[in-house]
Amino acid sequence: MHLVELGPVVQALGYISEEQMARIWEKIKTAAAAAAAAAAAAAAGATSQGLAGQQPAYLRPSSNISGIDSTVKLPLGFNGSMVGFRPNVEWATADLLTGVTELRSNFKLTGRGVKIGIIDTGIDYTHPAFGGCTAINEPAEQCRVVAGKDLVGDDFVSGKDVQKPDNDPRDCHNSSHGTTVAGIAAAGWHEGAQMLGVAPEAQLGIYKVFGCKGTAPTSAIIAAIQQAVLDGMDIINLSLSLGPGFPAEPYKSVMQKEPYKSVMQKVYDMGVIATKSAGNQGLPAGQGLFWVDAYTGAGSITVAAADTSNGVVGQLASSDFSTYGPDANLNLLPHAAAPGSNVLTTTTATVNDGYTVMSGTSHATPYMSGGLALLLQLEREREEALTGPLR
Repeated sequence: MHLVELGPVVQALGYISEEQMARIWEKIKTAAAAAAAAAAAAAAGATSQGLAGQQPAYLRPSSNISGIDSTVKLPLGFNGSMVGFRPNVEWATADLLTGVTELRSNFKLTGRGVKIGIIDTGIDYTHPAFGGCTAINEPAEQCRVVAGKDLVGDDFVSGKDVQKPDNDPRDCHNSSHGTTVAGIAAAGWHEGAQMLGVAPEAQLGIYKVFGCKGTAPTSAIIAAIQQAVLDGMDIINLSLSLGPGFPAEPYKSVMQKEPYKSVMQKVYDMGVIATKSAGNQGLPAGQGLFWVDAYTGAGSITVAAADTSNGVVGQLASSDFSTYGPDANLNLLPHAAAPGSNVLTTTTATVNDGYTVMSGTSHATPYMSGGLALLLQLEREREEALTGPLR
C-alpha cells in the first residue's frame, strides 16, 4: 500500500509544470535522505514510548534529525501575512514525504475557504491551535470551529442511555480522540506550536457523538452526517469503527450498517466527500485481511495508515496494524493510505503542552481529509482565476 502523494496529483491536474514538480521533489528527496541518515545514526538512542490508549506501542521518532530542522515560511494568519515556523521533527517528516510542505510554501495552499466536518468525540476548542474559542452562533474572528453540535450530551455512555443534545461540542472524552483527529487535519499556527495540520486554515465543523466515555450510537452518527451537510461542510471525516467487512453474523450486521451506506451515498451525490478509517485490526491482533471497515458508501474514501519512519520517498509501507480488504462484495479496500504511525498532533490543551503522538487509521484519515482540502482550495482558486469570484 503506497501513500497518496499530493504533489504528483497537482501535476497531473495540470496546475504546475513537470519541471517545477521535478525541482520540488528533488528538494523533498534531499531533505528526506538527510532525515533518514540522521534517524539511523540516532536510532540506538531511541526509547520506547507507549502511546496512551493505542495498541501496539511504537518507538517515538528521534528529535535529533537535523535535515528538516529549518524555518519554513508559511502564508498563515487571517491578514495573509507570512510567518516563520520551525517544525517539530515528528510532524515535519510526514509532511516532507507527502509533499504537503512544498504545497504550502510554494503554492500557498492552507485549506483556506474549505470546511471540514469531523464526527468524533468533539474538540478542545480552547486549544490555541483552534483559535482558543468557538464561533458556533457567533462571529468567526480567529475561531476555527465555525459549526457543530453535541448530538448525545456529556453523560451518554452507550446503549439506551438518554441522549441530551446541546450546542457545545467540547471534547470531554477520556481519549481526547476528536481533538487529536482535528489537529492532524487542521491545527493552526500559534506561538509555541509544535506542528501544523495539513490544512491549517481550513474551517471546522465539530459533531460530537460520544459522551465523556463510552461509545457512539448509530442514530447520532447518522444525524451528525446530516447536520454536517446542512452546515455546508465540504469534507466529512469519520475516524470511527463500524465493524469488519466479514462479520460473524453477516446478515444481521449488514442490516444494521445499511443506513450508513444509504446516508453516505446521498452525501456523495450532493457533492460532499467523506473519508473513513479502515480499522486497526491488523497486527498484533492478526485480523487484517477481510477486516477492513467497509461501511462507507460509494464515493467515500477508505483510508489505511502508512508508516513514514523510514524517511524514503515513494517507499512507504502500510502500517502493520492497518486492516485491508476485499470487503464482502470483493471491492478492493482501502482506497488509499496516509501517514498514521507516530503522528504528532494536538490533544487537550492542559495535557503535555497540548500535543501528543498517536497511531491508527483514525489518524491517517484526517491527513487525507486535510489533503483533500488543499486540492479543493486549489481547484476553487483555479476556477476563480478563469471565471471570476464564485458567488
